[in-house]
Amino acid sequence: MATNTQRIENLEKGMSEMQGTLGQILATLRGFSTSTAQNESVAVVHEDNTPEEDYTEPEDGKSIRVRSLFNGTLNLTYGDRRFVTFNKYGDENRVLYRDLIQIVNMNHKFAEEGYFEIEDASAVYFLGMTYAYNNIIKYKDIENICSYSDDKVKTLIENASDYQKSLVANRVAHQIVDGKNVDYNKVNLINKLCSVDISKRAESIRSLA
Repeated sequence: MATNTQRIENLEKGMSEMQGTLGQILATLRGFSTSTAQNESVAVVHEDNTPEEDYTEPEDGKSIRVRSLFNGTLNLTYGDRRFVTFNKYGDENRVLYRDLIQIVNMNHKFAEEGYFEIEDASAVYFLGMTYAYNNIIKYKDIENICSYSDDKVKTLIENASDYQKSLVANRVAHQIVDGKNVDYNKVNLINKLCSVDISKRAESIRSLA
């Protein structure tokens, strides 16, 4: 028959084991909480600060703004011999979402390489173009690229298409010809990143003026 001393020792041992089990349970719960928080923190958020999961697909008849990023006249075909025309770089047109679906499908290379910009994040997402828009340089960034930090310029240009690299160099050359105040250290950086001699391109633009 167990003595009082043995009963106390058994009780203390049982309590110690329960504390150990409780500690393991708490540690597991903390780990689960941390893991959940980490998973939640990687939700994709775009420039308009809207997570992708909150996007809703535009109605077929919604008007979507599309901007040309092409130096010259750009015709985007859709439907049966129909097209949207942009007369010059920077021009904007409004296109019905149902027509924009066809434009992207029928002009897929132009859409992927940044010959034009769809200025609606929800439309970009539901058109399946998010992967391309992670690398496409937007109009506002092209126009202001000489005012950005070196790191931001590198980030924008390094993964851009060859077409957009040439476009950026051309727009910087136009800024020089137009007498705008540009940072020539930035121009030299863009030269290297785009593999284009911007000074020569500026001279060519002047000769055609």
